[in-house]
Formats: sequence, structure tokens, C-alpha cells
Amino acid sequence: MQTIINNHNEKLGECPVPVFWKTHSKGNIYVYDKYWKNLINIVQNNKKFNITRKEISKELQIDGRLLRRWSNESINPRLYTKKEFELSKLNLYFIGLYFSDGHIRNNGADLSYTYQTDSSNIFQGYWYPQLIQRFFPIFKHKEKISSTYIDRNRGFKTNLSGISPIFIKFIENKGIIVKLNNTKTSGFKKELPFNFLKSIKIKEQLFQGIFDGDGSVNNYQNTFTINLALDPENSFHKPMQEFNLVPTLAITNKRKSLSYNQKIENLYSIRLAPSSISRLNLKKYSARDVVKQLEFMLISARNSIRPDKVHSLIKTVNIICSKKYGENKNSILIQKEIRDLANKKDLKKKANKLEKQYPVKDDKYLPFRPLWAKEICSKKEWFSNIWDFFFNLKNLNLKNYPHKERFNFEEGVPINFKL
Repeated sequence: MQTIINNHNEKLGECPVPVFWKTHSKGNIYVYDKYWKNLINIVQNNKKFNITRKEISKELQIDGRLLRRWSNESINPRLYTKKEFELSKLNLYFIGLYFSDGHIRNNGADLSYTYQTDSSNIFQGYWYPQLIQRFFPIFKHKEKISSTYIDRNRGFKTNLSGISPIFIKFIENKGIIVKLNNTKTSGFKKELPFNFLKSIKIKEQLFQGIFDGDGSVNNYQNTFTINLALDPENSFHKPMQEFNLVPTLAITNKRKSLSYNQKIENLYSIRLAPSSISRLNLKKYSARDVVKQLEFMLISARNSIRPDKVHSLIKTVNIICSKKYGENKNSILIQKEIRDLANKKDLKKKANKLEKQYPVKDDKYLPFRPLWAKEICSKKEWFSNIWDFFFNLKNLNLKNYPHKERFNFEEGVPINFKL
């Protein structure tokens, strides 16, 4: 029966770490929950398996006292689950948002990590960081809730220690993060490997995380722009194809605008159709491609944590579906084609459904539920419990903030809320 104990050195499928994993000699012990049932059965019934507690202790390289505490169930190791190393909707959205906004670094100790994030937007800067550390499986080992601080220059800032090392190993194995150097407090370089992206069948959560972090939809009168800002070090040309995006204009980090089909270096942001539609490469893209992108963005937006971006997208779709779109004297033929095809595809109806998902009343954003939230709890639980910490401003440090009266959200968050 010792072979069962020895199996702790084997990996199960995509599991990025051993099923019995001691991070270092004095570190935490993580045990895969599916393996734990077998292991504790052996510990509690060692005579039945013809093995002594001393032999088990030696095999696992743990103290005998700890083994006794496991046996009488006064303490358990850190049990990790598949939810910490799978491409769930929760994790895909997190990866996308991390890719565009946020940092992961070592926490000064082996296999201890901190996720750092900041944003001037209250949902992205405060609501989401507080939500994930309470309810996401990748923060299940976190022992204490981290506070969100207000930095007058950078907005809401949160350092979330205790992110699952299993999850970190998982995205490291996928090539999504690459260690910058060998010091204990080193950070990671972000990557979005094409093979990883291609392997994901449903990409809406990943894209929306990226777009919530670095995308924008700006409306002005009856015109609009759709942008996706990028880190110049990350190549985004292949991901454009996988996300069904239609680029029209490229902007370099020197603020130089170029047609996207030109040779581009130091790419900083991309304008997406139907913005800058006169620059569209008609040899490569058609009106059908543009409408397909808008449909993809509407579907993806169901996962958003940014109601401001959702409503800007809704307004843009309504403009495109209106009778006036494409009828201006400076309009070009493809605009009418986009309008007619968008109406044929019922994009306005889909935008209306999105509007109900992200309600606004009296110029205030009301509680909303992203599509990935279904993996956390029921709809009833979500709206009765999940938003409590936000309305009560739990773990929001307002100590040095002079305008505390702005944080009364009992009737919703003002759409023009600013620090």
C-alpha cells in the first residue's frame, strides 16, 4: 500500500504541481482534494494498510505531531481543487484583466505571490479586487482580506497577497507569465501565447478582461471610436484574428497614426472598425467582418465589470443601427452595408438585453451580474449577498480621503462618479 503514498509525486492530468506538494522545507503543504481522501484514509487506518505512522511521516517528510493532528482532524493541509488550475470563466476573465491591467510578483518568500492592481474606476479598482479575494477559488488560501487604498494620482490600489501558487504555476506553465529575473521579489513579464489563445474554444471572457483593462468606446454626438490600448512589447496581430477583431488604424507609442495594414513597430493602440472606417483594408475585411466583431463584442460585454464601457458600446451599436448612419454626405458605401447587416443580425435587440443586464436608473449604475458570476452562486444569492461589502465599503481605506460623502451608494453609483 505504500505505492498509494508514493503516488503523491505523480501529476493528475493538467495539474501543474504534485498532488502532495510541500512548497519548501518549512513551507505550506498543499494537497489535491481528490488525493486527500485516499491519503487521510491511509493515515487514519494505517494498520489496515500494514504501514506505521512513522513510515508515513518519513515518506511525506512531515512532523509526526502534524500527522496526528491530521488524523484526529483538528487541522488539515491546504486542500486545492481543479478550480485553481482550469480555464474556467472566472479564471479566463481574470487572466484577461491581468494581461491588460495589473501585476503579479513574488511576495518575498518562495512560492508566495501578490497580485497588484489599481484603477481610477470604482468597479475595477475597488469592487472587483474585493470580490475576487472573497469568492474566487484562486484566492481560497488567502487568510486575510486586503484593503483597498485611495491614491490621489492612481485611484484605487489593492495589493492582494495569498493568490494561489497552484494557479501561478498553471499560468506559468501555459507561458502567460514569464519570470523576469531570479530574485525572490521579481515580477513577471506578461505574454499571450498564440497556441494558448487558439486552444480556448470560448474566448469572450478572456477578451472582455483585456478590453475592460485597456479598451475604450468613446461616444461624441453621433460619432464614436473603439480603441484597444496595448503594451508595445506584446504582439497583438495574431490575437486580432482569434478574437474576430477588425483593425483599421494603428497608433504607435510615438502617437503616430498609420493604416493597420502598414508595417508597424512599437504598436501602442489599435482602433477597431467601424471607427476610422475609411482606413479599412477592403481586400481583407468586409461589412460582414465588422458586424461579426460588433456581435462578438456584445456577447463578450456580458462578462464586463465596467458598466460605463458596456453602455458606451450599447450607444455605439444604436448609432450604427439607426437610419442616419451612413447617410451623411461624407459617408462611404460600406457604412450603409454595415448598418443594414447589423439590423439584419438584430444587434440593437442584443444591445437592449445587455442594457437590462447592466441597469441604470436616475443616472446611477445599479448592481449588475457578469456572466461568469454563475460559477460563484445563484442569481438570488448574488444580488442579496455579494454586493453587501461594496455598499458597506468594507476594506475601503478612506482614512486620508477628504470627500467621504461621495461614497454613499445606497441608490447606485453615479455614472459621472470621480474621486
